[in-house]
Amino acid sequence: MSSQKRENIGEDRTVFVWTGADENGSEKAYALEVHDGYVSKGGNKMPARAFTDNAIQQLPDIVEKLLEREVKANG
Repeated sequence: MSSQKRENIGEDRTVFVWTGADENGSEKAYALEVHDGYVSKGGNKMPARAFTDNAIQQLPDIVEKLLEREVKANG
């Protein structure tokens, strides 16, 4: 939770990054394992949890709202 970050890397480019905190509180990029599933060092299979699916499905509406806001702000 609260691990998504948005990084604007150019005028027309944005990257979404998902990270998490390890036991020491420092960031660790483990989102791919959570998203696609993995097998732990102890052999336990962890099922995939494709947390990006919902955002991808809503992307057209999200972009439309952002464009409407931009048009209103720039008149």
